[in-house]
Amino acid sequence: YGHITGEKAVALGWFRQLVRFCIAENIKLYILISPVHAQWLEIMWQMKIWDDYEQWKRDITRIVESALIESALDNIVELWDFSGYNSITMEQVPAAGDSISRMHWYWEASHYTRHTGDLMLDRVLRGIKSEGRANFGVRLSTDSI
Repeated sequence: YGHITGEKAVALGWFRQLVRFCIAENIKLYILISPVHAQWLEIMWQMKIWDDYEQWKRDITRIVESALIESALDNIVELWDFSGYNSITMEQVPAAGDSISRMHWYWEASHYTRHTGDLMLDRVLRGIKSEGRANFGVRLSTDSI
């Protein structure tokens, strides 16, 4: 995620250009870090890529804040983090072999349902913190990360 050279650095460069383009063209940009299921997060930890994942978050946060400072515009770009451990991402997974039960928030570990997407949109676009889910969705800045 957060490498200084190679493909990751190229991707971060493209991300920086996209953010700057949106600011230059006065396009409101909402960037959301996806709420992968907690099992996915556990796999990242076990694979020892958690530090890279966190570095990637710090890198994109710095890119967004730097671009906003350069432009002197405060809210044209918003970076939101819906990942991490919370009441949504820690939803109970059906038991092995259970082909009848369905999860409410996820189809599987990295694809969430419309219900989850609706919560995200409510949080970002309407400022609504759903009851019991106040920890779902945090606007990132270098101070909050």
